[in-house]
Amino acid sequence: MRTNTNTFTGFVDVANIPGAPHDAIVVGGSNNIYRTSEPFNAVNAGIIISQVKILNNSKAIFAGCGDENRPGAIQIWKFPLEKLNEVQAHGPGGIERMRLSHDNQFLFSAGRDGTLMIMNVKDKDPRGGTSQNREFGKPIPFS
Repeated sequence: MRTNTNTFTGFVDVANIPGAPHDAIVVGGSNNIYRTSEPFNAVNAGIIISQVKILNNSKAIFAGCGDENRPGAIQIWKFPLEKLNEVQAHGPGGIERMRLSHDNQFLFSAGRDGTLMIMNVKDKDPRGGTSQNREFGKPIPFS
């Protein structure tokens, strides 16, 4: 659901859009996700977003819940800004930090509950954009 609003309480996280040098996804202290090329056409995420990351191929966006009164969920958005799914990742308190690995194969999230989650990112499109060859040796196996 898009909202026409320009009330923005400040930047919390910014994700540059690959291949678009002057365009980014921005989140702040509101429920909205903004695209800098369309600042007055925000998308309502339904929760306060504290972190936002975008895949190198610009296909998907990961948004982390930052609301202290809700569990730390990660929302998955299709680009350009269409919500696909929400995954419960952390306990109460929200998500503090998120990072994608250099090859887009892992999403790391740290929550206020004191846990670090490492999630395997799978691209369902066979043309992908994620590298299947790992140059830095074998990955660490899941425990």
